[in-house]
Amino acid sequence: MPTSTFFALPSERRERLVREAIAEFSERTYAEASLSQIARRSRIPKGSFYQYFEDKLDLYRWLVTDEAPRHKRDFVGAARRTGEFWADLESFIERGMAFLVEWPPRIPRRAKMSGGCTRPSAKPGSSSCGLSWRAG
Repeated sequence: MPTSTFFALPSERRERLVREAIAEFSERTYAEASLSQIARRSRIPKGSFYQYFEDKLDLYRWLVTDEAPRHKRDFVGAARRTGEFWADLESFIERGMAFLVEWPPRIPRRAKMSGGCTRPSAKPGSSSCGLSWRAG
């Protein structure tokens, strides 16, 4: 999980790191993703990265279990609520679909998390402790 140093960063720098980490994991498998690339893309020294996260797995785990679901909740939570079940359901579904269309780079697309898995597998088609891989 992120350190207190990460949360103490200026919001613009923190958001840039998160945005670029998500982009890196969205474009490559976990095994192919590179902390060096994330550091370069987010314009932070690679050594500083370790003040924010323990390692690549720590960053990935946080993105999949905390950050991506938070973005989804924020986006879908903006659905209008009228008190009318079918209208609210329709709005909720529309917001959910819009999230998938508008924010695909915001979600590590190759991983589907279930349960408490924290160890990604690098091989497409394999499954490891509830984390299944699929073509993105």
